[in-house]
Amino acid sequence: MDIITFKTYEFIHCLNELANVVPKRASEYAVCKFIAVTFKDGKAILTGTNTKVQTSIKMDVIHTEEPQNFLFHFDKVYAVAKRSKDCETVIFNVSTQDKIELQLEGINATYKLNAMPYSEFIWLQSEKLNEKSTLPCIKVHSAIAKTTHVKGKDLKHALKGVHIYLQESDILAASTDGHRLALYASHEDQNIFTKTPVVIPDDAADMLMKTCANYLDNEITLGYNELAFKAVVANTQIVFRLHDGRFPDLRRIAPKEMPYHTIIKRQDLAANLKTLGSIASTDRSSKIVFEFGSESVTLKTSNNLKEEGETDISARGVNDFISIGVAHNYVSDAIGSMSGDEVQLSYDEPSKSIKLTELDSSSHINVIMPMR
Repeated sequence: MDIITFKTYEFIHCLNELANVVPKRASEYAVCKFIAVTFKDGKAILTGTNTKVQTSIKMDVIHTEEPQNFLFHFDKVYAVAKRSKDCETVIFNVSTQDKIELQLEGINATYKLNAMPYSEFIWLQSEKLNEKSTLPCIKVHSAIAKTTHVKGKDLKHALKGVHIYLQESDILAASTDGHRLALYASHEDQNIFTKTPVVIPDDAADMLMKTCANYLDNEITLGYNELAFKAVVANTQIVFRLHDGRFPDLRRIAPKEMPYHTIIKRQDLAANLKTLGSIASTDRSSKIVFEFGSESVTLKTSNNLKEEGETDISARGVNDFISIGVAHNYVSDAIGSMSGDEVQLSYDEPSKSIKLTELDSSSHINVIMPMR
């Protein structure tokens, strides 16, 4: 008889983490609704996958003999476990090949669930990593959080996902949707990033950010090869399938020098954008027009109902009097990703992009193309 026992609290916590990767709906691959349980060095490793992202979590386990690897259906076991939080342990009996017996200690309940052969599980290969870096989780979280707001649907393949550059203990992340660019580097000098970048899918970037948020005081090891990107922190390991192909260096897309600069308090700009949002939000293609003056910036918007809004913000800058129109939600997203007291808006002429940076740091950049 092969009996494996988990503490209920730890088991439910593990399943909560794996819920981020297991498909919510019926998957093309039925095995993606199953969790693989493997054993190594006296620990159990629970792994979930959707064929693009794979998460493995190491847990303490009690077993009566050398256990065999097995799969269990995530939804069915999760539903039972959540209803049984008062039980101290969850017990698996995997003595038979076609059934798994799930027992709940303390309430004398037993469930017999259909099993799937362990050999059918889909593994993402992550051995022989070409590059590897260990960084504080807070650095990785900041890099992803400040760039992941730039997402687009139906993009060209070379623009999808978040571009990651690693260098020893620093990270640079960049993302674009063809109309805007967000870039953040943990080091002021972007030229230190000389290693080949990788591009991870947007959903993988979200999962990496959430994982780092759970371990902000820890360090995380990131590595990659031609096929996969791996992140390891504490008892958790995540493997992402990489986009393949050739990708542009997004660092070169951001304009270096622009002739005009205006400085605005970030909270003032955010508040005025929110005020105008009541008009702009009625039209998905709504535009915010920035009219730059020497001591103020005028923001104007209108919608398809012919409603109009206008606000003025105090600013410091040059006497240039240029008007540039950009998408309202693009500017709001960019400002929402910043945290400094003041924002510098750099620009050239109405037909060219506008660049937003935090005044006290050049490591976080948002570039937005104008609307015609």
